[in-house]
Amino acid sequence: MDRQAAQPRPQRPHTRDPIQIIRLEAYDDATSVRDRLQFVELRRVLLMFPAQGRILRRRIDLLLVVREAQRRGLKIALLTQDPEVLEQAAEIGLSAFLTVRQARAHPPGRFVLVGGWS
Repeated sequence: MDRQAAQPRPQRPHTRDPIQIIRLEAYDDATSVRDRLQFVELRRVLLMFPAQGRILRRRIDLLLVVREAQRRGLKIALLTQDPEVLEQAAEIGLSAFLTVRQARAHPPGRFVLVGGWS
């Protein structure tokens, strides 16, 4: 009887530092997002933008959210395909991803207090 060698397991994304996803709605603004951060239970937070809607497109709105996250000791990043939000995020050094998988693939050290996980 031949025994087959155990197959190596594929590497899993970084699970020791999980990400909490906050699904934003088309009606959310900087104030409502900041309020929602008070209920976060994990340190790493991914703000998932709605497919439809134009929210948090102004630089000041993103800065207000980042400052609230910093105040709470959270590490945040964005999940969006909105080119205006991506541009504003890049200007302030806030990490943004196109997919949840992409965000989970980044090591925990990539989540930083100032400006997301870049």
